[in-house]
Amino acid sequence: MIIEFVVINALMAVAVLLMPLLVAWQARPGATPSAWSGLRTEKTRVNADPWQAGHRAALPAVRFGGLISFVFAVGGVVTAMQGWQGFTMMCALAAGAATLVTAGVGVARANDAAEGILDDADA
Repeated sequence: MIIEFVVINALMAVAVLLMPLLVAWQARPGATPSAWSGLRTEKTRVNADPWQAGHRAALPAVRFGGLISFVFAVGGVVTAMQGWQGFTMMCALAAGAATLVTAGVGVARANDAAEGILDDADA
């Protein structure tokens, strides 16, 4: 039972590090709206400019969320190795919650930045 908790939390640690990398990849110059990754809102998918601006605006929140979630996921690995299943579950839940909250903040920031780019283009 302990090995399953270690594996699950280790996989979560890897996954939460991938999210900021994918957002940074979509914020790079030359990035265009992607069908498979990125913060896909109605406003960010219009063209490359709002897509890149949205991802640049979301990156600080997503990076912070990835760091916090990684710390909790590593804590889950350590507590699982010690046999503290209750703490392991709390760490896993905290990692998931931190990821969801900061991803939500990132999406809101991305949408606002994309809207600003589109409003400037209309003016």
